[in-house]
Amino acid sequence: MVTDNKLVAENSDLAITFRGVEFGTTLKEARQTLGKPDLHAHRDMEVEGHEILFYSSSIGSVRVTQCLHFKDDSFFLGQTILRRPSQEQYKAFLEKVLEKYDLMPSKGASVSDLEAQLPVCDNNRNRIEFTQAFHLTINYISGDPQIADAFDDVRTQKQRKRSSARASFREQVENFI
Repeated sequence: MVTDNKLVAENSDLAITFRGVEFGTTLKEARQTLGKPDLHAHRDMEVEGHEILFYSSSIGSVRVTQCLHFKDDSFFLGQTILRRPSQEQYKAFLEKVLEKYDLMPSKGASVSDLEAQLPVCDNNRNRIEFTQAFHLTINYISGDPQIADAFDDVRTQKQRKRSSARASFREQVENFI
């Protein structure tokens, strides 16, 4: 999901925030800044102390979901998710992020030239990464080293679960056939 913190190089002097919310902000402070969320997930989370605020909106005809992740009441990850964006919409978001953090290579730059500027990384190793499959996800990630450890823990937990699920699926297929 995200690049290893050790592999990220600082490239912007501007502090990275997510919708004006700084990393380390409490859940209550974020709600005061952004208003009431559409959904607040905090039960049955895979990682203890993990809570997520969800906000939904539209930009023209594009549905956008924004998620703020908290661990032990401290903001560590923001995500903007666009459902099935066109290449034009993808490029527009990429350009706006790069413009905001003074990393725009030149007007009329190709998508690959723009992507070469990623991830955006500030002086505190906070960063912005783009991932695209069916949906575009723009991740705003805290550079706090303890958060990097938490990501590693979550990755390890998920890998174990996937491995177990794959083995279980194979057994079920074998029984089915």
